[in-house]
Amino acid sequence: MEPLVGFLIAVAGAFTGAWAAFKLQDAKQSKETIDGNIAAVNRALYTLFNLWNIQRQYQLEVIDPIRGARDVWLNMIVTPPSSSYGLSKFQAEELSFLLQTNHANVYADLLLEEQRFEIAMIQIEARATIILNQVFPRMGAAQIQPGQPVVESDLEKLLGVDVVHKLKQMSSNIITHIDENTDSIREVHDRLRSAAKEMYPKKKIISIGFDEPKEGAT
Repeated sequence: MEPLVGFLIAVAGAFTGAWAAFKLQDAKQSKETIDGNIAAVNRALYTLFNLWNIQRQYQLEVIDPIRGARDVWLNMIVTPPSSSYGLSKFQAEELSFLLQTNHANVYADLLLEEQRFEIAMIQIEARATIILNQVFPRMGAAQIQPGQPVVESDLEKLLGVDVVHKLKQMSSNIITHIDENTDSIREVHDRLRSAAKEMYPKKKIISIGFDEPKEGAT
C-alpha cells in the first residue's frame, strides 16, 4: 500500500501546484482586466472634459457676446474649421465592460455625447462655409461694411431668402446644442465617475474640476 499512498500524495501535490498556478494566473488576469477598465474610464473622463472645454470655449467667446440679438444669425463670429479637436472620440470596445454591469446606460450616454459634439461641430463648420463663401463676398460686392446697419429685407434680396432662413436655423441650432451639450457632458461625467467608484472603490479615478476656460485661451 505504501507505493499507492506515495502515488496519491504525488498526484495530490501535483494537483495542488497546478491549482495554485491556475489561481495565480487567474488573479493576474483579473488584475489586468481591472487595471484596463480603470484606464478606459479615466480616458473617457478626460475625453468628456475635452469635449466640454471646446464647447464651453465656443459658448464664452462666440455665443454669449451676442446671445439674444436679432442679428445673431449674421453677426455671430465665424470660427475657422479645425482638423483636430484632440481627444473627441470614445474607445467603444474598451468601455464595453460597462454593458455587463448595472451601469450599461452610461455606455450609451458616452456615445451619445460623442455624436452630439460631432453634430455641433458640423453645424458650426457648415455655417462658416456659407458665411465665408456666400455672405461675405456678396456683402463686399454690395460695399456693405462689417457692422453697418442693414434692413433685413434688403439682406434677403442680396443673399436670398433661402440663405437667410438657413443661417437663422443653423445659428439657432448651434446655440441650442452647445448650451445643452455643456450641461449634459458634466452630468455624464458625474454618472461615469460615480459608477466607476462604485465598481472599484479602492482604485484611483481621476477627478475633473471643470474649471472655467479663460476667454481668449486656445
